[in-house]
Amino acid sequence: MKQVSIIIAALTAVSVTAISAGMPANAQEAVAVAGDTVGEDASRKLGTVTVTARRVDESVQDVPLAITVIDESVLADSAISNIRDLQGFAPSLYLASGPGGPSAANVGIRGQTQADTLLTTDPSVAVYVDEISRPRQIGLRAALFDVGRIEVLKGPQGTLFGKNTTGGALLVYSKRPDFDGLSGYVDSVAGNLNTVEVSGAVTLPIIADKMAIRLAGKSSQNDGIGQNALGQNLGETNDKAARASLLWEPTSNIEWLATADWTESETTGSVIKVVHVNDLVIDPNTLRVGNALNSVVTAARVELGLPATVEGITAAYNAFSDSALNTGGFYETNGATPVSGHLELWGGSSDLKVDIGSVMLRSITGYRDTSRNDIQDYAQTQFDLLRPNNFTYSSSFTQEFHIVDNIDDRLFWIVGAFYNYEDGREGSTTPQLTAINPNSPSMTAYSATNENISVFAQAEYELTDTLRLTGGVRYSETQQEVISRNANGGGCTLPPELLDTPGVCAATFNTDAAQPSYLASLDWKPNEDLLIYVKAASSFRAGGNNVRGSSDPITFSPFEPEEATEYEVGFKSDLADGRLRLNAATFYTEYKNIQRSTTVSRNNNLATFVTNAAEGRVYGGEIEAWVVPTDNLEFSGSLSYVDAAYEEWQDAILGDRTDEKFAIPELQYSLTAKYTVPLGGNDLSIFGAWRWRDDVEFRSEAINTNTVTQKGFGLLEARISYHLSDYNLDISAFGKNILDEKYYTGFLAFDTNLGYNIGYVGDPATFGVEARYRFGAQ
Repeated sequence: MKQVSIIIAALTAVSVTAISAGMPANAQEAVAVAGDTVGEDASRKLGTVTVTARRVDESVQDVPLAITVIDESVLADSAISNIRDLQGFAPSLYLASGPGGPSAANVGIRGQTQADTLLTTDPSVAVYVDEISRPRQIGLRAALFDVGRIEVLKGPQGTLFGKNTTGGALLVYSKRPDFDGLSGYVDSVAGNLNTVEVSGAVTLPIIADKMAIRLAGKSSQNDGIGQNALGQNLGETNDKAARASLLWEPTSNIEWLATADWTESETTGSVIKVVHVNDLVIDPNTLRVGNALNSVVTAARVELGLPATVEGITAAYNAFSDSALNTGGFYETNGATPVSGHLELWGGSSDLKVDIGSVMLRSITGYRDTSRNDIQDYAQTQFDLLRPNNFTYSSSFTQEFHIVDNIDDRLFWIVGAFYNYEDGREGSTTPQLTAINPNSPSMTAYSATNENISVFAQAEYELTDTLRLTGGVRYSETQQEVISRNANGGGCTLPPELLDTPGVCAATFNTDAAQPSYLASLDWKPNEDLLIYVKAASSFRAGGNNVRGSSDPITFSPFEPEEATEYEVGFKSDLADGRLRLNAATFYTEYKNIQRSTTVSRNNNLATFVTNAAEGRVYGGEIEAWVVPTDNLEFSGSLSYVDAAYEEWQDAILGDRTDEKFAIPELQYSLTAKYTVPLGGNDLSIFGAWRWRDDVEFRSEAINTNTVTQKGFGLLEARISYHLSDYNLDISAFGKNILDEKYYTGFLAFDTNLGYNIGYVGDPATFGVEARYRFGAQ
C-alpha cells in the first residue's frame, strides 16, 4: 500500500502548509471568468473561477464540495473534441469504452461506474449540457464545441441536480450570447489520419442590451485509426453539429435563455481486437472442445468445410487463433464484416429567470430526441461469430422549477421540483455462430418508459462570520415499465411463464422506487484564502428491468436501486499572494446494492443482465494544485487514489465475488506546464501535459484476467501557439499521445462462454495544425 502512504503524506503536508500559511486577508483578486488571468496590477495571479455547482454563481474556492473546473483555455490547449479526451483532466474522473458502441461513453467518478448503456439503466455520473440532463451517455462526442467551461462534481448528487446519481455530475456549459456587439471566431484544424475540422460561432445583437443570438457549428472528419481485412477504415468519423442560443433580457429582472441544437455522427465503429484465445483441449472420445471454445471452433470448422476429426478440429482452432491474433498490426484486424454507426440527436431548452422582490423564480425545460444504429463485430476475424446490430430511438422531456432566495443575508435557500419523462424503443439483432446455430440471429427488442419526479430543498446558514452550515434533502420517486419482445430465428425466446398472454411474444415488467437523498456540510473560513469543510451526502441510482434475457427466467430478474453514502473532508486554499492554489479532499463511501453487468451463454446465445452486489466500499483522496511562479509560467497538477472493492457479492450466475476490485485505476495523476513569452510584438505559448493512470482490471469475471487488464500508462501531449495580436489570429501546432502509446480503453470477457476475450483499441499518436481567427469582442 505504498501509494496510500504517499497520498496520505502528501495531503497531510499540504494541509499543514495551507492552514499555517500567513496569507493576507484581502489578497487582490484577479479579473477572470475562469482559469488563470493577469490581475489589474499586472502581477500574475490565479483568478476567480466562477461555478454554478449549487445553482448560483459563486467562486469555486467558496464551495464546500470537491469540484474541478475545465475552462475554455484548457480545452483549447489540449484540443479537446471528444468527451473521452477528458480522461486525466480531473482527479478521480475515469472514462472507458464498452459494449454501448462507438457513440457511447462510460463516465465514472470515485469508483462509481454504470453497469450498461441502456434505456433501462441510469448512469452513475449524470451529464448536463446547459443545465439539461442527458439521460444516456450517448452522442456526447459532438457536444464539445463552443464550450465555455466544464464542471466536474464529485460524490453523490441528490439534492440540487436533476436525477439522482451516486458518483457525481459532469456539467457542460456552452458559450452564451452577450450584449457586447458583433463577435465570434472561425477555427480550422488539419492533421494526420486525414483529419479536417472546421468550427465557428458568431454572436449577433438583435436589440441593444436586450436581445442577442449566438450561432455555432462544427464539422469534423478523419479516416480512422485502423483497417479490417475488407480494407474498411476503422474508427473513421464524420460529425456535424449546430447550436443556436437566444438571450433575452426585456427588463432588469427577467432573463430568458433558449437553445436549439442538432448533431449527426457517422462512424465505422471502434477497432476491436481479440486479445486472448483459450488453449485447445479436445476430448478424443466425444470430439468436443473444452475451455468454452466448442461452439466457436465448431463454427469455424463448419465454415471452412473441415471434417469433425481431431485433425479437422485442430486446423479450425489454428485458423481461428491465427485470424484473431495475427493481424499485422496493433490497429489492424482480420474482420470480414463491415461495421458502421449512425447517430442523430436534436433538442432544445428554455431557461427562464424572474426576480420578484426577495426571491428568484426559475424554470428550466428541456427536450432531447435520440436516434442511433450501429453494427459491431465482437471478434473481427474472418469468421461470422458475434455481430450485434444495435438501435435506439428515444425522447426525453425534463422540467425543473426553482425558488431561490435573493436576499444578501446570513441565510440562503433554494427549493424546487424536478420531472423527467423518457420513452423509447431499443434492442439489437445479433447474428451468433450462424454456421451452426439454426436459431441465429438473436433479437432483443423492447420499449421502455421511465418517469422521475422529485422535490428538493437546500439551505445555507452563516453561524458566524467564518462558519457556515449547509443542509439539503430531496425526495424522489421513479417508475419504469418495459415491454420485452425478445426472439430469435426459431421464435419467441421469452420464458413462457413470463408472457402477458400465452402464445403472444410480449412480457411486461414494472419497477418503482421512492427514496430520500441528503447532504450536510460544515465549512470554516478563517481568512479569505482558506476554506476547510466536512461533508456527508447520500444518494441513490434507480433500479430497473433486465431486457437482454434468455429462456432462463433469472435473466429477466429486476435489479434494485443502488445507494451511496459518502463522507468527505477537504480544504481549498490560495497561497503565495495569489500565485499558488491547493485544493484537496479525502473521502469514504459506503455502497449498497451495486449494479453490475454479467454475461452468460445459453444454448449458443449470449445473455447480458444486471445484478446487484450487496455491499462495497470506496475510499481515497485527491489533490489539485495550480501555481504561477512567474508572469510567464504556469503549472498545474492533480493526483488521486481510489480503493474500491466489493465487500459482499453473491453473483446469481458466477457465485461468490466478494473482495473483487472495481474496474477503475487506483492511482491517477497529471502534470501540465505552459510558458508564454512576447515574441516579435506578439505572444508565443508552449504547453505540455503528461497524464498517467494505473492498472485497470476491466473484467474480473474472466478466467484469464491478465488478458483483460490494461497496465498503467501515460499519455504525453503538447501544443505551441503563436498569437498575432494585430490580426486576432492564433496559429498552433499540437500533438496528442506523442509517444504513440498502444493501449486499450475497455474489454469484454467471453473466455467463460465463447473461449476468447476482446479489447477496444485507444487512439494512436495524432498531430495537427490549427488556425483561429477572432473578431469583435472575442
